[in-house]
Amino acid sequence: MLKPKHYHMRSLSDPGSFSEHGNHSAHRHQLLEPGARVRRAAVARTGLMAVRNVVFDFGGVLLRWRPAEIIDSFYADEQLRRRAKELVFEHPDWVEMDRGTLSDTAAAERFAARLGRPEAEMHALLEHVKRSLTLLPETVALVEYLRSRGVPLYGLSNMAASTFAHLRQRYSVWDNFLGIVISAHVKLVKPDARIFEHLCARYALDPSDTVFIDDHLPNVESAARQGFRTIHFSEPGRCREELRAHLDAGADSCPSTTAHYLTD
Repeated sequence: MLKPKHYHMRSLSDPGSFSEHGNHSAHRHQLLEPGARVRRAAVARTGLMAVRNVVFDFGGVLLRWRPAEIIDSFYADEQLRRRAKELVFEHPDWVEMDRGTLSDTAAAERFAARLGRPEAEMHALLEHVKRSLTLLPETVALVEYLRSRGVPLYGLSNMAASTFAHLRQRYSVWDNFLGIVISAHVKLVKPDARIFEHLCARYALDPSDTVFIDDHLPNVESAARQGFRTIHFSEPGRCREELRAHLDAGADSCPSTTAHYLTD
């Protein structure tokens, strides 16, 4: 289990982090310390640590990510759709884009060669993918609600650097997060355990009091092995209910902590 350690906040110019202004340790102290003695007493009684942090995946959780729909809306020909799925979206090169080891330009060249299509078309496909990543309103509402209740929120997403740069300019939802780790910025991808270790080390998180939410089961299983509490995301309403259960767990006799965060 990683032990939380002190770190210094990074500015938005640091591609590997995305943080609010101010001292994070002081912010957490301000949010959480008034109930610390009560929490410790609850842990002693129940054996469960009250949840202090929530980590969201982005694609498929906060953002609409439906590759089949993306392909179908770009290509009308069924054969091209099948080949694009196999040779672009399901090819190992896609993971390397997420890992930050393959640029959009190089990827477009490879996709074009495999599909026998123009490079310009492949660049257009990649831009189409970026435009297709629209926010899921119910998840955004959940994020904003948690933020309004003082729950520290973080992001951990497999994503190409250019894609996140596009999304960061397009949406303001990122302001709700104290910190964000994008796979391409750190050259690691989920479900590799090292990206979870990186997240914890960078933001002084203890997995035992942190909930991780992701729509991809291997990522959820990897997080669980690192000691995180986990939610396998399927839809926002169910996620809210599962998150309520996590926030309540270990805090039944701890009313000053996160147990109240999802009550109306």
